[in-house]
Amino acid sequence: MNPTVRYGSRGEHVVKLQEGLNQLPSALARLTTDGIYGQKSIARVREFQGKNGLVPDGIVGPNTWGVFLQLVAQIVANLPAAPPTPTTAMFALMRPQVIGFARGFVGRVDFSVMVNGRPKGIDLIKNIFAKAANTPLTDDNFRKGDGTWTWVPIVGGKPKSWCGIFCVHCYRLAGFSSVTWSLNGGPVGPIKMAQFSTHFVDQVQTADIGVVATQEHHFLIVGTEPGKKAPRIHSIEGNTTWGRIVERPIPHPNGHQFFKDNFNYYRVQ
Repeated sequence: MNPTVRYGSRGEHVVKLQEGLNQLPSALARLTTDGIYGQKSIARVREFQGKNGLVPDGIVGPNTWGVFLQLVAQIVANLPAAPPTPTTAMFALMRPQVIGFARGFVGRVDFSVMVNGRPKGIDLIKNIFAKAANTPLTDDNFRKGDGTWTWVPIVGGKPKSWCGIFCVHCYRLAGFSSVTWSLNGGPVGPIKMAQFSTHFVDQVQTADIGVVATQEHHFLIVGTEPGKKAPRIHSIEGNTTWGRIVERPIPHPNGHQFFKDNFNYYRVQ
């Protein structure tokens, strides 16, 4: 028996409710499955109740639970089988495609340029957040308190850098859909940060995600300088000045290098 859910309810039953609501068609924004029954979850429940002949009071009691669970079960039963999680060997074939997609975005964002009164590339950044971080944005997220535009959107009252989200977006476009980005924790899925070893330099590969300490900046690694103990890095990076997506070959004045600025990289497992 599922407990009645009211404003302020918390717990796994709220998570189950939020996950199920995200499976159902809606004109409202996708919910964060945080287990907290707040105003956004209430709005989704009221919408659901109104569509299904229930009292739209936002309270999830036995009647609402019954209809809700039945509809979610029907949807899940008709979902296609999930695609297999790519293995490390499969991802090896995807690596050139990741870089190819990334190169296709170079030059497409520049908040110093206005197009029809809006910054160039704002819709691309919105798409990156929606697809790679499951976070829909509006133009309002890209305005500061004084009304000026910012290429680092404000989400939950805080600016959210998207350099790492851009990297994951390119992964997903190439078919590595089991990797996503958590706004509070970095890449999620079969990927983890490398541990230092004698093979730390040798094991880095094209399309690995590099990270440096300065502003916790992430980038895609295209290649490295051959024959060096501390090689410089050829990269493609998003969220640079004015939000530009740029390619930085070797040498580059703003390029990265092994063992500088606390460099590390993520490996696909």
